[in-house]
Order: sequence, then C-alpha cells, then structure tokens
Amino acid sequence: TCYGYRRPTILAKMATTVDIISNGRLIFGIGAGWHEGEFRGFMGRFPPAKERLRGLEETVEICKRMFTQETSSYKGKLYQVENVLNSPPPIQEHIPIMIGGGGEKRTLKIVAKHGDISHFFPWEGVKT
Repeated sequence: TCYGYRRPTILAKMATTVDIISNGRLIFGIGAGWHEGEFRGFMGRFPPAKERLRGLEETVEICKRMFTQETSSYKGKLYQVENVLNSPPPIQEHIPIMIGGGGEKRTLKIVAKHGDISHFFPWEGVKT
C-alpha cells in the first residue's frame, strides 16, 4: 500500500489484524506512492517526492513501534502519535517489512534502515 492512503496508526492496526487472521503470515508491503491520480484521489494533493519519502519513513517507524510495543509514541515532522494502543498484538514477533519504490538513493536508505525486503520498479531506463 501507499503510506499516504491511511493514517499510520490505522494502517498499523489494519496490518496487525491481517497478521492475526492469517495466523502470522503477513508481509507488510508499503511504498511512497508514485501514481499521481491515485494519490490525489485519496489525499487531494500529490506532495513532492521528498515529502512522500519522509511520509513513508515516518509511517514505517510508527508501524514498527506499534507492531512491537503495546503502547507507543512518536514525534516526527509529519506525524505525531502519543500513547497509541495496539492490542491484541500481531502474532509474529517480527513482521517482515517490504518497501517498494524506484529511487536508488533515498528509497534504498529507507530499505536499509527499516526494511527486510525491497521491491523496486525499474521501468525507466531498463533495456530488455
């Protein structure tokens, strides 16, 4: 999913619920959003790439906290969360995080810091 389509706390709770009903088989896939029309449909605007990547990283940080702590707080530039409860917790002690995107600079740094799996979309510039 795209980070911007839901608030990070709702997204983390939804992912936790999927992990529970799938008996611990969730792989949490998330990206910064690339389709302008779709993004505008959900959010009303299409932020620049820098803001979308910040939103992705902050969302992943919030979700990771909610996946591993009964209550968690977070203070970022885009999102602030205070004592949010995520109960019942996910079944998995560590939910694998797959970060998708096409940026080789900032996206790779986010994958290295927070992700377990990367999924890149190398459409442009690829010769087959």
